Amino acid sequence: RKHFDKSSTIDNSQKKKGFFTDRLKYYFKELIEYSVKKYGETPKFIQYTLLYDLQWMVKVEEIENILTKREINEFWEVFLDVLSYIDGDIIKNYKTLDNHVREFLLTIKQSNLTAKTINELQLNDRLGIHRFYIDIVNIKNGFLNISGLLMSNFNPDNIEVVAKCENKEFISKRFVYPTRKPLKFLSVGYKFPYDFDLEIPVDEIKDKKLSINVLNDDESFNLPITFEKHARLSTSSNYLIKDNNIVVFKDNSFYLTSYSFIKMLKLEYRCLMKIYDDKGPYYTSALAFRLIYLILYPFLRNKKIWLFMDRRNAADDNGEQLFKYALSRKDNVKKYFTVSEDSKDYSRLAGKYKNVLPFYSIKQRLIYLFADKIISSHPDENILNPFYAKNGDLYSGLITSEKYFLQHGVTKDNISKWIRKYDKDLSLILTVSPLERNSFLGEDYNYSPEIIQILGFPRFDNLENNNLKKQILIMPSWREYLQKSEFALKNSKYFKGLNDLLNNEELIGYAKNRGYKIIFKPHPNLAKFIHLFDLDESIIADDKKTYRELFNESELLITDYSSVAFDFSYLKKPVIYYQYSDDYNFDLSESYFDYKTMGFGEVIKKEDDLIKLIKDYLDNDCKMKEVYKKRVDEFYKYNDQNNSKRVYNWIYEN
Repeated sequence: RKHFDKSSTIDNSQKKKGFFTDRLKYYFKELIEYSVKKYGETPKFIQYTLLYDLQWMVKVEEIENILTKREINEFWEVFLDVLSYIDGDIIKNYKTLDNHVREFLLTIKQSNLTAKTINELQLNDRLGIHRFYIDIVNIKNGFLNISGLLMSNFNPDNIEVVAKCENKEFISKRFVYPTRKPLKFLSVGYKFPYDFDLEIPVDEIKDKKLSINVLNDDESFNLPITFEKHARLSTSSNYLIKDNNIVVFKDNSFYLTSYSFIKMLKLEYRCLMKIYDDKGPYYTSALAFRLIYLILYPFLRNKKIWLFMDRRNAADDNGEQLFKYALSRKDNVKKYFTVSEDSKDYSRLAGKYKNVLPFYSIKQRLIYLFADKIISSHPDENILNPFYAKNGDLYSGLITSEKYFLQHGVTKDNISKWIRKYDKDLSLILTVSPLERNSFLGEDYNYSPEIIQILGFPRFDNLENNNLKKQILIMPSWREYLQKSEFALKNSKYFKGLNDLLNNEELIGYAKNRGYKIIFKPHPNLAKFIHLFDLDESIIADDKKTYRELFNESELLITDYSSVAFDFSYLKKPVIYYQYSDDYNFDLSESYFDYKTMGFGEVIKKEDDLIKLIKDYLDNDCKMKEVYKKRVDEFYKYNDQNNSKRVYNWIYEN
């Protein structure tokens, strides 16, 4: 029951003083005292009722900006008093209670804290009760890489994660991710993340036991390990083979040994038996694919196999362009492209090229298991991995491919909450500009500098100023918060401003008089709402032409924040940024790209000013102004037709 601005009644209440001490005094405490007076105790039903309401209070991260110091002290006195009337068993057994809230409340009850000592809560933790959450297990360039997370009440500066192998210790690097923030309840720091990255020479641990420990003062703990969904190991699929080595997870430790098919047979037999005994969802499919994989492995293990793709349901992006170029190279690499069979791009590609596979076909899934390189304009496992939603843990150890991210558009915003190392572990992030590359080098991403390369986008090779037509192209970006509601979209400033532009009589009349067509190309997420627009009959809502065709043909682009401006400006044709709505998906203050000083066209806020500027461009044959041509030259490292060649060569050599 969220409002359009993503808030709710509870969200808004949590910002008011009355949500805290007053409620504790005049609702919680009143009810407790009435119950004790009437029944001599607080009935369990009342305890459950209070606990349900109390959890929303606990989830408020900061109260220091809502209450004064005196008010905070009073709040904790009443809070601790109320909590004393709620039994520990009630808290333990409340099924829908958030686990972190449960632990927080139980820890308070067990610690005998007062309002003055509540911030000492973290000191009562025991490091040995926690666990490691493993994100990455991989072998690369002679090193075993293991990355993961430890969440504990201990200050990260006072602990250290090490890998131990006999008498050797390998100390981890520590990272900080913005999406893994310290956990705070009511301004009390409760749990703190420690992201670690171990890089261990393979030769030093071969045929030995490797354990991961956390150190605190003189204590060392070998904590239980849990594998995250994106890790390349799981309890069901507990071994992987890479670079002629086998990594096995057994008894909460790692073992690394040289590959042999006999060893693989023994390990696979245990996996198959565990999967059969557990009988989890889709286990029969997993058994079938693993048996086929086992049979084919001796014949395909040394083959170079690359799988290219863009989206599951669409091509025509950097993945397709690089695939076409790669097919022209004689390099002893088997190359495949995949897209859904019901996509309009499938028949187009399958009619021209061999090795175009329907996504989720049996062959495509087997190729995914055997591919050593996945090359795509999208990096997400839920897009790339055909096993992802089908109990993917059952296949984890079989998938050892490196992922090469070609990007879908030039990055100008801080996208570290998405393209972070711990769940993507990319082997390439492709960029087009030194400024763009530098933005990925921030600690929020945590990638090594050699992963981020300035090579240019393969699809730029298809951009050319021929077959020009008198066309104005309107391509706005999308708003994620409007994803699910037609009503919210239609009543948003974003929709109203766009709909007004597409019905502006002055624009439509002037374009018609000058012989220009107006093409509206909605974002894929907006296209499904096209019926909501009151489109003038002279506006062409395009759902057939490719982006490349529209970029090449059109003379003027109008967008708001979309990265399509980079493709269009690459051709040195004019761009106008119509930023009438300030609800963009990203915080512009975190972006290295300033539209006013770095953009490839004017930034306009008002519709009247936009129409005037469009008319000026039409009167001057839609020529890009010199100031913006200079910005284009300064931004791109390359402006040629060799982008695919550079990208292909780098991937082949790495």
